[in-house]
Amino acid sequence: MSLRPQKVKKVGQIVGRHQEDGSVQIGYRVIPSARGKGYCTEAVRALITHLFSSGVERVVAEVNTGNKPSIRVLEKLGLGIKNTRRSWLGLMESGWMG
Repeated sequence: MSLRPQKVKKVGQIVGRHQEDGSVQIGYRVIPSARGKGYCTEAVRALITHLFSSGVERVVAEVNTGNKPSIRVLEKLGLGIKNTRRSWLGLMESGWMG
């Protein structure tokens, strides 16, 4: 049995930022070669579970309406769409809440 450390490759990033209203806004991204493998859904699920178990009552995310894979991650995790608005860049964004 070998106890040598395994090489780990970073495939993305996930963040949570506390908001003034007590909610946490989450964000995530995954490198192209790692997309479609469930890594993002698994990581976001773990973050949301941790946040709720830590006493956070609301988790929010903003997603460009054209970013279907990112929307699918939120749908899989049970977050519901709250609103849609035009961003300062002129893109349509949806606010999601769980």
